[in-house]
Amino acid sequence: MKNSFDGRLPGFLSSLVSHWESAGSAVAIAARTIHLKRDAVIRLEEKSGAKAIEIKSGTVWLTSTPANGDVLLHTGACFETAASWPYVIQAMEPTEILLLTQPD
Repeated sequence: MKNSFDGRLPGFLSSLVSHWESAGSAVAIAARTIHLKRDAVIRLEEKSGAKAIEIKSGTVWLTSTPANGDVLLHTGACFETAASWPYVIQAMEPTEILLLTQPD
């Protein structure tokens, strides 16, 4: 099953969008924009609730625990999280990412 996100979110705000396809039906999701400077590193914990990471601009290096393969993600890529927490994300250049979550 492939999830997709095709909404556009303005500004540095959490917003609700509806185009997360799950089991054939759209459900509302929340998105949080994060701006990273080159070489910035963040650790994404399971409690963040992130279901997917979308790269709006730039390039990031991503790995999970246990490391089961590093991934380079470029503008337009979307990575779905699994049970491999935590994730470590490093910006290879100035980058904007969206953390996509399902609201409570």
